[in-house]
Amino acid sequence: MSDNEPTSLEQKWAAEAEIEAQSTDEEETETIVPGEVEELRQEVVDLKDQLLRRQAELINFRRRSERERADRVDAARAEVVRQLLPVIDNLDRAIGAGTDNLDAYREGVELILHSLHEALERIGVEKLDPAGETFDPHLHEALDQVASEETPAGHIVQVYQPGYRFGTRLLRAAVVSVSTGDEAPEQADE
Repeated sequence: MSDNEPTSLEQKWAAEAEIEAQSTDEEETETIVPGEVEELRQEVVDLKDQLLRRQAELINFRRRSERERADRVDAARAEVVRQLLPVIDNLDRAIGAGTDNLDAYREGVELILHSLHEALERIGVEKLDPAGETFDPHLHEALDQVASEETPAGHIVQVYQPGYRFGTRLLRAAVVSVSTGDEAPEQADE
């Protein structure tokens, strides 16, 4: 046996590789059918078309949702203004009226204020007038603390400016004075 001649093991490996190559070629030729290639191309085209349609539907849905949201916001604003129009009308009448009778003028302004509070209540705004209640830093803003024998410590003695809440959202905290509960210091006589 010469050095250039393949051994029996090498011959066996070469034969197995040749058989394997032939079977792979046969499998490839078996899986590729001329009509099937065109079917696959058509399926790819159809899937791309479906994808583009879905993307367009999503874009249209987003636009429609944004437009509907903007319409709801506009409708809510319009309702607030509609509720306030009678108050504006009454203020216009008060300005046009003479100030000959100050008591009648004051009574008219009080009626306007009352109708404004009613309009706010109809749209869901609640007035917070917390006199005598326990101080809550989430609802109240303490302007000062005062000594008071009548009011327990930590309770509101005086409301300088009422707060307002819309549903669960605080629009403005009530500005208050809070009791320390101590006796008021006596002033020294001079």
